[in-house]
Amino acid sequence: MSDQADNQSQDRKLNRANRVDRLRFFGGWLSPSVHIQLTNRIALANSKGWKINQVIETPYDLGVRFFGTLLAILTLGAFTLGGSLIMIYERDDLFNEVGKK
Repeated sequence: MSDQADNQSQDRKLNRANRVDRLRFFGGWLSPSVHIQLTNRIALANSKGWKINQVIETPYDLGVRFFGTLLAILTLGAFTLGGSLIMIYERDDLFNEVGKK
């Protein structure tokens, strides 16, 4: 029995999610690209022991399109909204135990 509990505790992984929104300034000219944002966030997560597991692109819905169009009209095209990406990270629970020693 204790062997099964030890194996289950060793196989346990932690998950975390992070969201990258696509807010564009002046049509994307002054905003950082999504690729640069993803690279920076993944590098930061890797330095803390997290590994990227999955990237999910959230589709546009009617509310985001309406608000994005309204925002573009009110700001004379300076700001526009896009979709977003959700990144799911995972980490072995053993990483915390190694860091504590």
